[in-house]
Amino acid sequence: MDLQQLAAIFQATLASDRATIKGAEEQLKAISKSPGYTLQVLKLIATPGLDASVCLSAAVNFKNIVKYRWVPTDADIYGGLDPIPDNEKAGIKEILPDLVISAVPLVQAQLNEALTLICACDFPLKWPNLLRELAAKLSAAAAAHAFPSIVVILRMASGIFQRYRGQSSSNNKLVAELDHSQQDFLPVLLEASHRLSTALPTAQDAGDVASLKHIICSYDLTFQIFHSLSFMGITPLMEEQLPWWMSQLLAILNFNSPLLAESDPDRASVLDAALGSACEAADFFVQQLEEELEPYLGGLATSVWHVLMRVSLNAGQDALAIAAMNFLTSISQSVYYSMFKGDVLRTICESVVIPNLRLRPEDEECFELNPTEFIRRFAQGGDASTRRRSAADLVRSLVERFAAEVAPLFTELVQKELAAFQADPRENWRAKDTAVFVVLALSARGRTEERGATKVAAGVDLDVFFQTQILPELQAPDVNGFPLLKADAIQFLTVFRSVLPKPVLLNALPHLVRLLACPANVVHSYAAIAIERLLALREIGGGVAGVPARGKRAKFEAADIAPILQPMLSSLFAAFRHPDSSENEFLMKAVMRVVGSAGSEIAPLLPLCLQALAGILIEVCRNPKNPGFNHYLFETVAALIRNGAEANRLGDSGKANSSVSENSNLSSINKGSSSSNIINSSGSSSSSSNLANLSAAASGTTPAPSSSSLSSTVATNNSSSNSNSNSNS
Repeated sequence: MDLQQLAAIFQATLASDRATIKGAEEQLKAISKSPGYTLQVLKLIATPGLDASVCLSAAVNFKNIVKYRWVPTDADIYGGLDPIPDNEKAGIKEILPDLVISAVPLVQAQLNEALTLICACDFPLKWPNLLRELAAKLSAAAAAHAFPSIVVILRMASGIFQRYRGQSSSNNKLVAELDHSQQDFLPVLLEASHRLSTALPTAQDAGDVASLKHIICSYDLTFQIFHSLSFMGITPLMEEQLPWWMSQLLAILNFNSPLLAESDPDRASVLDAALGSACEAADFFVQQLEEELEPYLGGLATSVWHVLMRVSLNAGQDALAIAAMNFLTSISQSVYYSMFKGDVLRTICESVVIPNLRLRPEDEECFELNPTEFIRRFAQGGDASTRRRSAADLVRSLVERFAAEVAPLFTELVQKELAAFQADPRENWRAKDTAVFVVLALSARGRTEERGATKVAAGVDLDVFFQTQILPELQAPDVNGFPLLKADAIQFLTVFRSVLPKPVLLNALPHLVRLLACPANVVHSYAAIAIERLLALREIGGGVAGVPARGKRAKFEAADIAPILQPMLSSLFAAFRHPDSSENEFLMKAVMRVVGSAGSEIAPLLPLCLQALAGILIEVCRNPKNPGFNHYLFETVAALIRNGAEANRLGDSGKANSSVSENSNLSSINKGSSSSNIINSSGSSSSSSNLANLSAAASGTTPAPSSSSLSSTVATNNSSSNSNSNSNS
């Protein structure tokens, strides 16, 4: 097939008609198996005057072929994919680097990604001359001041060297490969950096914006490359070059130009990206090379501090702010923390930390429009890349080092924010959010996934703060009022669940149940998370005689939750009817934990659980979407069967025979016999049909009762659920 015909097929993939697109895709799928196809695609991309959209479509097609056929998996081969022949691979390696350099930016991105995928498989053993080829091209481009080409070459090299990030220095094979990479590329990188340092002031004085952007982008990539090449340890060659690289970090950290300002507040400017890479590299070196970096630390800390002073709260500068605060945190945790003393410490706290602790409009928007992401960030430990998390880490580090100087500053801040809220709650509710977040950051110590905070910082009266500021939010009669503050209160309770006394936690449980009725996704999801984690708590310390260390009893036993068991389950099932929560895995995990913790106390509520779970299971079988939700659903069913059998064995029905084993009861439940006795003892006449519904749903058949929606399955329990919930709250 000639290039003109191939271009016509790629053009057809961009048509507005779905049938035309599908036909073109089938053609590409068929001809992609012919020998030399990938080389034809690369020649097409290199054709002068080719339509840009066709060129991009061809580049994407090439990248996908490389991804799946360069080294196909066994599953891909079984599915009919053949690997690219070796002679074709050799031809690709000859063409690709030059083509990446000459392509337009959008096509460059696709081809560069393809090159990185190839290097992940073949570099350096099967592509030994690649680095020397790139080094020669970089040297020539730097000598000619061809800044666009420098950027492209450095981007290719950066993609290759990313492989060294996160690797252990004990990997001798990779260490040898890294040494080879340094020998081939570092001298040329140093030469290019020298040329960039002389070109930067020239471009700045001439007002040459295009050259200035390329030069700063090149600095960004050189910092990333030096960081990657240093990750597994500093070699003598790198240590020899360290003074130069530290001087370049300082030069960029101290550089500023209005010519590089970004008009879009949600996008980082090229200078912001370079500053962020400089801060990340400096942070890495502080952690790895405290002694070698001592002569430069004072200048680096001052420069990063000044960068933070001019960083705005715009989302586009988030990455820079996070990297800079992480660097200051590393300094405060090192042996050189004393450089923060005096006025510098107060300025950092007031001008850097406090503004980044406050809630931003972007956070509120995420709370309302993307609750899943909000929960991931703030409830599941996924907030490592947020300003608030970085500011909180810096606060904790400063308090540990300078408690006498810093603690009063933040105590004053908390008091001021709470006073503002009390003066006008409707206008100043964000002030209370800041206060709660600061107390969380200052107080939580020894935090684990299983137990939350295991210690409280000295000088913090957690009980008083909980009773005066957190409990009122949980108790507020309007479940829809100040939803973000309710989420803060639930998060506070969840974090300190191991520290707060058991009676306080028991008293909070009915309020959490009531908050399940809040339509805000984050609030009812947080409430479900809190219920699940409270019930998952285990006793600590000596425990109970006869209880193995790995089997310590639950902090909340079945008798503790029995009074609110019915409203708790009813409210959890009702919460699935909230918008976008029909398959909320946090709710289902809470149901699983409640059913598992209830033990034999679940017997009177089997009709409620069976009916609701049958309806949910039918919906899931029609269109399964969330694997986590499905897992907790079946765990719930298993726990329900186990505890139902246990209740029957213990004689909760009044007719149980204590000699009957648990296994025989499980068998009888599956047959629909003993389960009928358990459920009928609670006054329900429909237990057999409910269990049949559940069995039918699990097998994919349609049961007799109408269970097509969750709303219909739990509607009969709403009135009793609400009355019980209110009385218990």
